[in-house]
Amino acid sequence: MLSLAASILFVLAADAPPTTSRPSGRAASKPARMGQFQPGVRIDWARMRVLVQARVVLREGPLEFFACFPGKQHESILLIEASAESVYRALGLIGIEPGAPARWDPREETWTRASGDLVDVFVQVDNKTPLPAFSWLKSIEYDTVPVAQPWVFAGSQRTNDGTLAAQLSGAGIALVDFSDSLLSLRGSHSSSDTALWVVVNQPRVPPKDAQVQLVLQAARVVERHFTVDPRGATFVGGRYVPLPTFVELVALQHRLTNETVRIENACRIRSVSDRLGQILTDAELTPADWQWVPATAVQ
Repeated sequence: MLSLAASILFVLAADAPPTTSRPSGRAASKPARMGQFQPGVRIDWARMRVLVQARVVLREGPLEFFACFPGKQHESILLIEASAESVYRALGLIGIEPGAPARWDPREETWTRASGDLVDVFVQVDNKTPLPAFSWLKSIEYDTVPVAQPWVFAGSQRTNDGTLAAQLSGAGIALVDFSDSLLSLRGSHSSSDTALWVVVNQPRVPPKDAQVQLVLQAARVVERHFTVDPRGATFVGGRYVPLPTFVELVALQHRLTNETVRIENACRIRSVSDRLGQILTDAELTPADWQWVPATAVQ
């Protein structure tokens, strides 16, 4: 069976620039220049990035989306000025494969995690250096910018007539759980109004209606230092993060590196360390995916 990227290339061959083989062996091909793909979407073939036009529609309040398609503007910083189908196909052309959005199981009363390739999301204003999308967010509980992490290319889902559901609902780059989001976070976050976890980081966001560019690319490895202090508090890169976030970042680090994640553990309470280890295991990490190491410089 053809991969998504190969299938799209076959269908759209007449519109695509000349191609050469990618050395990584993925199905996507790499044309030699930047090109307009669809209205509002360009592909930077040299850097293997998708560039998406958007504009600021919200500068305050709790958020369900970082960027949306028409229909979700009331709780999204950005409105994407391109179709969901165009963004979906462009990601496929640079070799990023979709999986499936998070799904609610009413019998078990649990969410199944979103699956798919990992995507780094940046925002670029006035041709300046792109910034991580997370720099435009602020945690409601801790009043700090959250530690940046990649999104999952969940790929939304198709309606009976083949339409991408995100195009109808507006569910674009989600910050909470929606079953039709194009991009989702790996960790579960409720969409209940009382449980929304981030607000707009106003000083970072341009004025309303300002034009910005979303930069989407395959997630890259970021060096992270994981520590647990003597009381059992969890830190990433010297910054305190709540335990659920810590666990998600460990899981993402293992997925990106395919190596054992080393966690410096200075916790003096055996029961707390055992509980943390069990939580890591419950997060679909095997004992070979992470390892306690002696602490050398914990908080």
